Amino acid sequence: MFHAPYNKLVEKSFARLYLVDAIRRYEESGVVDVRDRDLEPWIKGGKETMGDRELDKVLKGKSGGVFKSKLEASNEVSKRVGNTYAASIMMGICSLVDKEGGERGGLKPGATVGIFSYGSGAIATMYGLRVRATGGEFTVGRMAGKLNLRERIGRREKVGAEELDMALDCRARMHTKGNDYSPAYPVDRLFPGTYYLVNIDDKFRRFYDVYEGPGAKGGKLCPPVVVREAEEEKKKVRGGDGWSEATAKVTYCMYI
Repeated sequence: MFHAPYNKLVEKSFARLYLVDAIRRYEESGVVDVRDRDLEPWIKGGKETMGDRELDKVLKGKSGGVFKSKLEASNEVSKRVGNTYAASIMMGICSLVDKEGGERGGLKPGATVGIFSYGSGAIATMYGLRVRATGGEFTVGRMAGKLNLRERIGRREKVGAEELDMALDCRARMHTKGNDYSPAYPVDRLFPGTYYLVNIDDKFRRFYDVYEGPGAKGGKLCPPVVVREAEEEKKKVRGGDGWSEATAKVTYCMYI
């Protein structure tokens, strides 16, 4: 399992391991293994390996089958969610448990998982996990049942790019607002059990609550009162019905 900012990087990292193994086989035996003949120019050190697209293509073809069998389950969620940065490895573990845990797959007691976590080139960590039979409630199968990731991801809502852009712009402005702040985002879009920020007080203490209402029901990312104010503002400036994206963005952020 690899840190996965995007999956092409993971695929290329895994392919590089194939080259390392091929070089090791050559150094141990003194001859290029028959399965590594097409890598001979790089194995014997005659060609530079870094940034060589021809080599990348060869390695991808040779390692593709093993990559799919060993990493597909842990990469599934990151392919659908994107880069979660520091949470990437934890998300990969969740993805693996969800797909291969319990009776669903091969994550049985005794199985081992190799994990490679790296940042921006300054530091990296490699470690292993071993699945154990605990005999209690804390089991891989129970974890998989609680996660239920694929079904939950399948219930996500599609949101227009302009709406997401507005929400992200407002979040950026929030960071300069200072303390004693209460978000105005609607909580009825959240999934049950989701923690959300209620308030940051004048001592910069953060207070959270848990949403226990029904499942996400859709609607705008911004509060209805903000949409109404944006509509009124547009009518004053331009007249007509509806609301301008630019006006709504400014009004929303001022309100927040």
